[in-house]
Amino acid sequence: MLESDSVATTLATFYFSYQSIVSRNDSVLADTSTVSFLVDAVRETFGVIAGPATLYFNTAGSPTVDISYTRYANFTVFDSSARYATQGAFEQALELWYQYAPDLWRPTRNSAHSAPNVISAALEQPGTYILAARK
Repeated sequence: MLESDSVATTLATFYFSYQSIVSRNDSVLADTSTVSFLVDAVRETFGVIAGPATLYFNTAGSPTVDISYTRYANFTVFDSSARYATQGAFEQALELWYQYAPDLWRPTRNSAHSAPNVISAALEQPGTYILAARK
């Protein structure tokens, strides 16, 4: 997923291993199946909507994503929570969160820094994901 800025900044890179998508529209996929995967930015947050919702990911080997926050990170919000004494502490607390239901968010599996300014995580299922730290 690239930003539309002058240098085409990479915001997210999605990885799909063999059989990471199990079914589409309740039909099991064959080894030769082709699947469309769409990603849209979530307005006013650092997040994405991934889908379509009719896909089912393999929980033992789901797709993964690397999200880069190099260009658009705003760590000045760290002081909105007493939990973070510094901007660096806030940055280290960042995780990828998945929306399981309205107003129900959980960190994704294996969400962690994999490189400077990059969070990597397994995708739970199609849906809404945001990069955030606990309040």
